[in-house]
Amino acid sequence: ANRVREAIEVVRRHYRHNGRGEPISHTVAFNSLVALPQLADPDVGADLVLALADAASWPHENSYTYFVEKSRQAVFEFLGEAEETLNKIRERDVEWLIESGRCVHGVTFTDGRKGGTLCCEGGRYKLDEDRRGLEPGDTVGVSAIPDSICRNMKGGSLGAASGAGWDPNQPPPVVECEVVVAKPLVVRPIIPSDKDSLSKSRSKLFRVDKLANRVQFTRAVAAIHLASAPPGLTSKKGKGLPPNHRPSDRVLNVLLA
Repeated sequence: ANRVREAIEVVRRHYRHNGRGEPISHTVAFNSLVALPQLADPDVGADLVLALADAASWPHENSYTYFVEKSRQAVFEFLGEAEETLNKIRERDVEWLIESGRCVHGVTFTDGRKGGTLCCEGGRYKLDEDRRGLEPGDTVGVSAIPDSICRNMKGGSLGAASGAGWDPNQPPPVVECEVVVAKPLVVRPIIPSDKDSLSKSRSKLFRVDKLANRVQFTRAVAAIHLASAPPGLTSKKGKGLPPNHRPSDRVLNVLLA
């Protein structure tokens, strides 16, 4: 949540806000929104939508209104699902999460072959035909396993880890990553600077938990942005939609009416 608040302040300080300064590019606005952390407070996420909309240029008022209303709705749905998923991680038995294919427990990290990626070494996981497991494109949360649980693991048992593994009052920091390769498990932190904090902690053990569906959220925001942004200003770089996917004027007149 703190990162999101900082982003809002940066947008308001450095870009046009309420008619002042230069507008933010639509590519930057889109990329900033789809990088919204799953631990963010929904109201703060909605404030980010408003700050980005105020800092960008729009063809007309209806475009601005459509982007704000629909993007805020997508944010609330995404962060609502994220909260439910994080509560399951906090409350569910670790053994159940491992058996269901939603958790890899007790991994260490080495640098991946591609820039910005990390290879997961070791760990307990379950993978068979009856379980989907982790797949490329999934969003996962990486968190350090408490030392008390690590000591039990060295004795050959999860021990205390058979509970939630997280203190429900003080959950560990979660680094969001995207699964790049499923076997062997290779992940890429969504915020590139987070890679250093993980790769330098070679003596620690981590757990990797599947989080909410970020792909669906990204697709929804991409479609909203394409329909509301000025023609030709969306980018096919990254996870956005190219300008030639923009709906026809007749469709847009109905959407933005």
